[in-house]
Amino acid sequence: MPAASISVVIPNLHSPIIDQVVASIERQTIRHQIAEIIVVGLDAPGRVPAHVTWLDTGVPIHPGAARNRGIAHASTPLVALVDADCLLAPDCLERMLAAMTAPRAVVGAALLPEHGAYWLLADNLTTFDGVLACDQSRAVPALPSFVMLLDRAAWHCVGGFDPHRPIGGEDYELCFRLRRAGHVIWFEASARVHHRPARTSAATVWQHLQRYGRHTPAVLRQYPDMAQTRTGPWLRPWAPLVLAAAPLLAAADVLQRFWRVPGLRRWWYAAPGVIWARCAWYWGVAEAFMAAAPSGDG
Repeated sequence: MPAASISVVIPNLHSPIIDQVVASIERQTIRHQIAEIIVVGLDAPGRVPAHVTWLDTGVPIHPGAARNRGIAHASTPLVALVDADCLLAPDCLERMLAAMTAPRAVVGAALLPEHGAYWLLADNLTTFDGVLACDQSRAVPALPSFVMLLDRAAWHCVGGFDPHRPIGGEDYELCFRLRRAGHVIWFEASARVHHRPARTSAATVWQHLQRYGRHTPAVLRQYPDMAQTRTGPWLRPWAPLVLAAAPLLAAADVLQRFWRVPGLRRWWYAAPGVIWARCAWYWGVAEAFMAAAPSGDG
């Protein structure tokens, strides 16, 4: 890639660590290839550095809409999407850029779990299951957009992020559209990121994963050929049973995952919290199926 081939876009909603996020980007080993850092949204704490490009939205907007606005403003062929609560390892973008080869339109980074805040660790291990630093680099069905290197032309061709999609599903839905267009979604395990959202209690973790679970059935109905999950539309008649059995299903999932991925075992003490979070996700999935009308499955 030529010099200055990447724009960084950060959707921001009053992040208390946005200055640290920008600093982690400034420390990248390929800083000379970053043409601009664009922050989109709101900044009540006043932590957005003066030297970045600041697009003030005036009011809170959907993160997908914020990303679309930033990407449209970008001037480079590649855009790195970085959430406002993510701190990048110094070689993160370098490793992502090296992995961005045709027909890959998206390269996602790996979450590096951190010891310390128990419920934050449990939330991260659950939310980013399959895209942790201990997982293997590979082509995947979809990726979360917390740190994502994106081909701007491919983004434009599929119409960008859907700003009407519930928060937490817009990134996967974009990946599914890119795959239908013939692109490959790649997870790069060597590109490391710390994720530090403000979720530090059992209640906030439950709410977060329950909300994600509620959004899952809608995506599955729209892209049954893309998603690789056992919670498909066929499950709707069994939703009350799933609700009742959520703790057992969650425990089975988590224990199986810890068994199959030896690298996870260093965080063995977080397993109860991960089971709690996974249970919340099953709970949300079951609630969504139970609330859907019979005709909703198409």
